[in-house]
Amino acid sequence: VPHAALDVRTHNSLWPIVHQWHKRVDEFHISNSYGLFRRMTGVDGRPEIVIEGSNSLSAGWKEYHFMYKIGNPSERPPILIPHQPRLDWQMWFAALGTYEHNPWFVSFVYRLLDGDKDVLKLLDTERLPFPPNKPPKYIRAILYKYSFTSPSGSKKKSSDWWTRRKVREYFNSANLEEKEMVEFLTTAGIPLEKTRL
Repeated sequence: VPHAALDVRTHNSLWPIVHQWHKRVDEFHISNSYGLFRRMTGVDGRPEIVIEGSNSLSAGWKEYHFMYKIGNPSERPPILIPHQPRLDWQMWFAALGTYEHNPWFVSFVYRLLDGDKDVLKLLDTERLPFPPNKPPKYIRAILYKYSFTSPSGSKKKSSDWWTRRKVREYFNSANLEEKEMVEFLTTAGIPLEKTRL
């Protein structure tokens, strides 16, 4: 039953007696649910934020690629153990809430719009959608739910590892001139200028 929790359809298709057996022996911890944070993310997909940049609000949105975080449905999941990529990990936590509760995310967007080379180094630098000296005019972020594809899925392209469905816009398109973003960062106590250590 614990591994069935990875997929809603599998979980719901188990015989009721299997759920009853699992409930009876659960206190003995003979088997456990998969995932350290399974209860935080649920079983309806993995929430992920995709950041996009463009020089026009109406077209030309390009995705920013992270070194380890999932984004492109055709990319296989990386194996990271024992490495813990901090930004990619924080992006997952941010996807569980809103940007208003993650002021660092707004600062991250601001730095991308500014073309901050130190921040860009945290991303997959070989696939930056915009050169560091010509950052995009606008950035937005979309929240998706990702699920593994089924080997027998008819909608799946042969190269896809994931399916993703759009949940909502996580962060509306913004540019460096927007007062709201600057006010948000100022109120959060985040400096706009680089601070040298």
